[in-house]
Amino acid sequence: MDKMNPDNSCAKLYKPHYTAATEADDVDLLRSIFKLQLEFQLEYSSEWSELMRVPNWGVKKERRIGLAIIEKNWIRLCVEFGELMNKLPYKPWKKYPSRMSTDETLEMQFEMIDMLHFFVNMMMGAGITAERAYNLYVSKNRENVRRQKNGY
Repeated sequence: MDKMNPDNSCAKLYKPHYTAATEADDVDLLRSIFKLQLEFQLEYSSEWSELMRVPNWGVKKERRIGLAIIEKNWIRLCVEFGELMNKLPYKPWKKYPSRMSTDETLEMQFEMIDMLHFFVNMMMGAGITAERAYNLYVSKNRENVRRQKNGY
């Protein structure tokens, strides 16, 4: 049992750490997320320290470790998605309040952040850095815009 947070409520944890960003800052924010997640994994997960010793996706052993990380984190991400769904009014037979409270909204948002943790793990397991994720995202976003403009 967590004595600091006995009901496991995340809403009480929220403190704004950042308020505004320029495009250059966006990459730094993403880099910070990757850095924090990698530091966490290196501290608490033995498979990560082995993967990071020789981060070469092409080497068979590292690729196998990376794939194991992706598989484990995909399952964890799915569990967190289920927890997120339990925070949302998706059951047509159930009556829900007309608005979510601030704490309920934060709990929902923290479930999404839990999902982000596992998604970042999956990207790092696949050898994707923050810079590469940003570049891949921008490239795909531009392609999606192009497709929509052309009646995709």
